[in-house]
Amino acid sequence: MKRILNLLILITSLTAAAQSKRPIEISGRLPARAGKMAMLTQYDRFKKQIPIGSTGDFKLTFAGDSGYYSLDGRQIYLQPGCTLFIDKKDTVFSFAGTCAAENNLIYPIAQITRNVLPIENSRFEKMYALEPADFLSKIDNFKSIAYMLLKARGLSNFFLTTQRQNVDYVARYLELNYMSNYGIDPVKRMAFDSIALGKSSQSMMERITAMTGAMKAMRLKSLSIDQMNDFNIRIWANFDMNNARLYSWSSQYRFLYDQKMTRLLSAERMADPSLTAKNQYELRRDLVNKQVTDNFLKEALYYKYTVLLLKTAKEKDRYYNEYTKAGKGFCLPYPDKPTLS
Repeated sequence: MKRILNLLILITSLTAAAQSKRPIEISGRLPARAGKMAMLTQYDRFKKQIPIGSTGDFKLTFAGDSGYYSLDGRQIYLQPGCTLFIDKKDTVFSFAGTCAAENNLIYPIAQITRNVLPIENSRFEKMYALEPADFLSKIDNFKSIAYMLLKARGLSNFFLTTQRQNVDYVARYLELNYMSNYGIDPVKRMAFDSIALGKSSQSMMERITAMTGAMKAMRLKSLSIDQMNDFNIRIWANFDMNNARLYSWSSQYRFLYDQKMTRLLSAERMADPSLTAKNQYELRRDLVNKQVTDNFLKEALYYKYTVLLLKTAKEKDRYYNEYTKAGKGFCLPYPDKPTLS
């Protein structure tokens, strides 16, 4: 019995390994790019040029991982062994073949928020005007509809897992935006922006005074302390700092991730006021070492903050040397070595 069990485990392992090595094949028509090149990318991990024929036809076979890629401005899902046919007419994509079921769901899921919430042309002002109970009811409705769509048969486990996770983080993203902007008059917000961003002959103190007055005037009402606490729990409870799958394709998760790092940075400085003298991007690199265990995320974030350090800090040579010593085969390219004055 034990031999049979071991044999089954071995067969399962070999099958999984064989499947992971199967190539990905995409083909189709991109008439608008006929005779040109298209680019298939996967965050900073993968980049491949695709020659498009004179009639718009193309075909590409390559070795790749399961995940989300970008082709001609459209997010697509691919996995080893899939053969996906992509046809673009004007601005509309259609899909056939394996992975078609997943790709035919990506756009509808992304559009649910615009159907459920009063979002117009990617502007959230009408959403901010909702009262908290009404807003949260619409968020719950968004999640319910998205989860219902994801009950479709034949979807891959990778796709299901990442889409369900992303629905949760899109909701958190919307809740953070709502919490930050609830009760703000959009017209008075424009007046504040013109003071903050426009050119002025005022002195610094005069400008700060004007901005403070405009900021107070634009917020007509505020959430209660209890409501703020409830929103913060919804947004930040069990926030996953090690979800490389989402970080590589979800803009909402990346936005929240950056906000989470800012919150951690503020907490560090409050606990130790002496850290206020230290460059924020050096502190962020320290936080990466403390908080992040996923190798891809460590590499991506360490690279990101090193580039910002080299742009803003004085001790460029030291930071660059620290980065190269910590590199250990980072999948991202090293930043250019700084020219020291």
